[in-house]
Amino acid sequence: MPARTGQEYINRLKERPREVWIDGRRHELKETKPPEVDPAGTWEMVVNAGDQKIPLTLILEGDMNNVTGYLEAQGARVEFSSIEVSGKKVEFAFSGAALGMPGEFSFTLEIKGDTASGPGSSPMGPFTIKGRRVSGSPEPEVQR
Repeated sequence: MPARTGQEYINRLKERPREVWIDGRRHELKETKPPEVDPAGTWEMVVNAGDQKIPLTLILEGDMNNVTGYLEAQGARVEFSSIEVSGKKVEFAFSGAALGMPGEFSFTLEIKGDTASGPGSSPMGPFTIKGRRVSGSPEPEVQR
């Protein structure tokens, strides 16, 4: 096999992302972009999971490079195990234990001003989530 160019190597990585396994769990290594949105604030959201609509509140603090926060749903406060801002998207992960559910949950929100929506996954299957920021003003978006 002849040597590959740098661009051929990058293209191959995009076709088949790298992964690592830690304690028997698969973690995909993904490309991140510099943050372009500041998700800080209080967000009123609705999760659509099949025929269920579940209201929840996201409380996000910090700046776009260091976001912390939690969600409130079904009378419980759930801390995020990770929050990552990449471009105009924010990825969240948390354990379902605080909600009395097994396994890991994750969702990605694409933020457009004071609205956000995106897909999610849970041990029970996929869901969608959408809503709006009800307090905390967004910082101006980074212009490219």
